[in-house]
Amino acid sequence: SQVDTKGKGIIFDGDGHKISNVKADAGLFTSLEGSVKNVKFDAIEVDAGSVYAGILAETAGYGVTVENVTITNSSISNTGCCGGLIGSVNGTSVSNVDVDCAVSGKSLVGGILGRIMNGTLEDCHATGDVTSSSYYAGGLVGFLTSGTITDCSATGNVSAIGDDIYARVGGLIGEMHGGTVEKCFATGDVSSAKYWGGGLIGVVHADEDDILISKCYAA
Repeated sequence: SQVDTKGKGIIFDGDGHKISNVKADAGLFTSLEGSVKNVKFDAIEVDAGSVYAGILAETAGYGVTVENVTITNSSISNTGCCGGLIGSVNGTSVSNVDVDCAVSGKSLVGGILGRIMNGTLEDCHATGDVTSSSYYAGGLVGFLTSGTITDCSATGNVSAIGDDIYARVGGLIGEMHGGTVEKCFATGDVSSAKYWGGGLIGVVHADEDDILISKCYAA
């Protein structure tokens, strides 16, 4: 069953150990508070039906740190927001994470994080395919409100297969409302059933004055 760390502030150090061959209807944690580091996941299959879903956690909040986590040969699907690692983060620091996971959800779908409302993502890499049945899909992050993404990459294919006219699909990020993206790249194929797809970012809100994109490329 899931572990709820809300109000507890746990320290979870996997010491390099691996969690493998698990089929479940939810990830390891619900609302993550504290820190997680040095753990590997392999052959994990999650078929969720919740608002948020991720193999590590559904959500993570302010002050949470996640570092040195690897996910391989895995898949996750959800009826809502979905990330290979965490569904939605707000004020969370994620670093040195590698995710090889097929991710599918309705909206706010990303190879590592479905949504970033604030926080940092550094030296993180996603290689799995990402599929949205509606909108906001990115190879790395589905939706970026604010925060910093540095030295990250996404190489999986990204697609929106629903009927939403403005799908907002990007090789790296589906939609960007604010924040900083530096020294990142995306190489996967991007496809949308309708409109608004980009090799790097599907939609950037250019009228926002707190957006910086530097030294990034899509190929």
